[in-house]
Amino acid sequence: MPQLISPARKPAGTVRVITRFPLLLYRFRLGWLFGRRVLVLSHQGRVTGRPYRTPLEVIHEDQAARELFVMSGWGSRADWYRNLRAGSAAAVQIGLRTHAPKPRLLDSDEGAAVIAEYCHKHRMLARVLARWGVDESYADSGEQFTRMAEVMPVVGLAMPGPASRP
Repeated sequence: MPQLISPARKPAGTVRVITRFPLLLYRFRLGWLFGRRVLVLSHQGRVTGRPYRTPLEVIHEDQAARELFVMSGWGSRADWYRNLRAGSAAAVQIGLRTHAPKPRLLDSDEGAAVIAEYCHKHRMLARVLARWGVDESYADSGEQFTRMAEVMPVVGLAMPGPASRP
Protein backbone atom coordinates (compact mmCIF):
# COMPACT_ATOMS: atom_id res chain seq x y z
CA MET A 1 0.00 0.00 0.00
CA PRO A 2 1.38 3.43 -0.90
CA GLN A 3 2.32 5.67 1.97
CA LEU A 4 0.06 8.63 2.58
CA ILE A 5 1.94 11.84 2.13
CA SER A 6 0.80 15.20 3.30
CA PRO A 7 2.07 18.15 1.34
CA ALA A 8 4.43 19.44 4.01
CA ARG A 9 5.73 22.63 2.48
CA LYS A 10 3.78 25.79 2.01
CA PRO A 11 3.88 27.19 -1.50
CA ALA A 12 6.88 29.33 -2.29
CA GLY A 13 8.24 31.18 -5.28
CA THR A 14 6.30 30.83 -8.51
CA VAL A 15 3.74 28.45 -7.00
CA ARG A 16 2.95 30.98 -4.28
CA VAL A 17 2.53 33.78 -6.83
CA ILE A 18 0.15 31.64 -8.91
CA THR A 19 -1.91 30.45 -5.93
CA ARG A 20 -2.20 33.98 -4.51
CA PHE A 21 -3.03 35.65 -7.86
CA PRO A 22 -6.82 35.55 -7.27
CA LEU A 23 -6.31 37.88 -4.27
CA LEU A 24 -5.02 40.56 -6.62
CA LEU A 25 -8.08 40.28 -8.84
CA TYR A 26 -10.41 40.32 -5.83
CA ARG A 27 -8.61 43.40 -4.48
CA PHE A 28 -9.41 45.22 -7.72
CA ARG A 29 -13.05 44.01 -7.54
CA LEU A 30 -12.51 41.59 -10.44
CA GLY A 31 -13.35 38.42 -8.52
CA TRP A 32 -16.46 38.03 -10.67
CA LEU A 33 -14.12 36.87 -13.46
CA PHE A 34 -13.79 33.54 -11.63
CA GLY A 35 -17.55 33.02 -11.51
CA ARG A 36 -18.27 30.69 -8.60
CA ARG A 37 -15.05 28.72 -9.15
CA VAL A 38 -12.74 30.64 -6.76
CA LEU A 39 -13.59 32.27 -3.45
CA VAL A 40 -11.57 34.22 -0.92
CA LEU A 41 -11.80 33.01 2.66
CA SER A 42 -11.16 35.67 5.31
CA HIS A 43 -10.20 34.18 8.65
CA GLN A 44 -8.49 35.11 11.87
CA GLY A 45 -5.14 33.67 12.98
CA ARG A 46 -5.59 31.21 15.84
CA VAL A 47 -2.43 32.42 17.60
CA THR A 48 -1.90 36.01 16.46
CA GLY A 49 -5.52 37.03 15.94
CA ARG A 50 -4.45 38.78 12.73
CA PRO A 51 -6.84 38.75 9.76
CA TYR A 52 -5.84 36.63 6.75
CA ARG A 53 -7.28 36.11 3.27
CA THR A 54 -6.85 32.86 1.37
CA PRO A 55 -8.04 32.12 -2.18
CA LEU A 56 -9.59 28.65 -2.54
CA GLU A 57 -11.07 26.69 -5.41
CA VAL A 58 -14.70 25.66 -5.00
CA ILE A 59 -14.69 21.94 -5.76
CA HIS A 60 -18.44 21.46 -5.36
CA GLU A 61 -21.55 23.54 -4.76
CA ASP A 62 -24.76 22.20 -3.26
CA GLN A 63 -27.21 24.85 -4.44
CA ALA A 64 -30.17 23.37 -2.57
CA ALA A 65 -28.33 23.53 0.78
CA ARG A 66 -26.48 26.77 -0.16
CA GLU A 67 -23.15 25.14 0.70
CA LEU A 68 -19.78 25.50 -1.02
CA PHE A 69 -17.07 22.88 -0.61
CA VAL A 70 -13.34 23.58 -0.63
CA MET A 71 -10.38 21.26 -0.16
CA SER A 72 -7.15 21.85 1.69
CA GLY A 73 -4.66 20.98 -1.03
CA TRP A 74 -1.80 21.58 1.44
CA GLY A 75 -3.26 19.08 3.89
CA SER A 76 -4.45 19.49 7.45
CA ARG A 77 -1.42 21.66 8.21
CA ALA A 78 -2.65 24.55 6.06
CA ASP A 79 -3.04 27.65 8.19
CA TRP A 80 -6.54 28.51 6.95
CA TYR A 81 -7.72 24.98 7.75
CA ARG A 82 -6.16 25.03 11.21
CA ASN A 83 -7.72 28.45 11.87
CA LEU A 84 -11.18 27.16 10.95
CA ARG A 85 -10.67 24.10 13.15
CA ALA A 86 -9.79 26.42 16.03
CA GLY A 87 -13.12 28.20 15.57
CA SER A 88 -11.93 31.28 13.71
CA ALA A 89 -14.70 33.56 12.51
CA ALA A 90 -14.80 33.48 8.75
CA ALA A 91 -16.14 35.44 5.82
CA VAL A 92 -16.33 34.31 2.22
CA GLN A 93 -16.12 36.60 -0.76
CA ILE A 94 -17.29 35.07 -4.00
CA GLY A 95 -17.60 37.35 -6.98
CA LEU A 96 -18.77 40.72 -5.69
CA ARG A 97 -20.64 39.31 -2.69
CA THR A 98 -19.52 38.60 0.86
CA HIS A 99 -21.10 35.91 3.04
CA ALA A 100 -20.76 34.92 6.69
CA PRO A 101 -20.53 31.13 6.32
CA LYS A 102 -20.85 28.37 8.87
CA PRO A 103 -17.81 26.13 8.27
CA ARG A 104 -18.28 22.38 8.56
CA LEU A 105 -15.36 19.95 8.58
CA LEU A 106 -16.34 16.87 6.59
CA ASP A 107 -15.37 13.38 7.71
CA SER A 108 -13.33 11.29 5.27
CA ASP A 109 -16.37 9.45 3.84
CA GLU A 110 -18.32 12.60 3.09
CA GLY A 111 -15.17 14.32 1.84
CA ALA A 112 -14.43 11.33 -0.41
CA ALA A 113 -17.85 11.68 -2.05
CA VAL A 114 -17.20 15.37 -2.80
CA ILE A 115 -13.70 14.61 -4.12
CA ALA A 116 -15.04 11.77 -6.28
CA GLU A 117 -17.55 14.09 -7.94
CA TYR A 118 -14.83 16.69 -8.52
CA CYS A 119 -12.49 14.09 -10.00
CA HIS A 120 -15.17 12.78 -12.35
CA LYS A 121 -15.72 16.31 -13.69
CA HIS A 122 -12.03 17.21 -13.93
CA ARG A 123 -10.10 14.10 -15.03
CA MET A 124 -6.81 15.87 -15.73
CA LEU A 125 -6.78 17.60 -12.34
CA ALA A 126 -7.75 14.29 -10.71
CA ARG A 127 -4.49 12.77 -11.93
CA VAL A 128 -2.54 15.67 -10.40
CA LEU A 129 -4.45 15.39 -7.09
CA ALA A 130 -3.85 11.65 -6.87
CA ARG A 131 -0.12 12.07 -7.50
CA TRP A 132 0.11 15.07 -5.17
CA GLY A 133 -2.04 13.82 -2.32
CA VAL A 134 -1.55 10.06 -2.11
CA ASP A 135 1.46 9.53 -4.40
CA GLU A 136 -0.40 7.16 -6.72
CA SER A 137 -1.59 7.21 -10.27
CA TYR A 138 -5.27 8.05 -10.60
CA ALA A 139 -7.40 4.93 -10.11
CA ASP A 140 -10.99 6.29 -9.87
CA SER A 141 -11.69 4.12 -6.84
CA GLY A 142 -13.58 4.79 -3.63
CA GLU A 143 -10.56 3.79 -1.57
CA GLN A 144 -8.38 6.31 -3.34
CA PHE A 145 -10.95 9.08 -2.82
CA THR A 146 -11.10 8.21 0.88
CA ARG A 147 -7.30 8.37 1.15
CA MET A 148 -7.32 11.71 -0.66
CA ALA A 149 -9.97 13.06 1.75
CA GLU A 150 -7.85 11.94 4.72
CA VAL A 151 -4.78 13.73 3.38
CA MET A 152 -6.53 16.75 1.85
CA PRO A 153 -9.57 17.43 4.05
CA VAL A 154 -12.74 18.96 2.67
CA VAL A 155 -14.64 21.82 4.32
CA GLY A 156 -18.25 22.77 3.68
CA LEU A 157 -19.12 26.46 3.92
CA ALA A 158 -22.87 26.89 4.48
CA MET A 159 -24.11 30.28 3.32
CA PRO A 160 -27.05 31.22 5.54
CA GLY A 161 -28.94 34.40 4.83
CA PRO A 162 -28.53 36.91 2.02
CA ALA A 163 -25.14 38.05 0.80
CA SER A 164 -23.89 41.59 1.18
CA ARG A 165 -21.83 43.69 -1.15
CA PRO A 166 -18.37 44.67 0.13
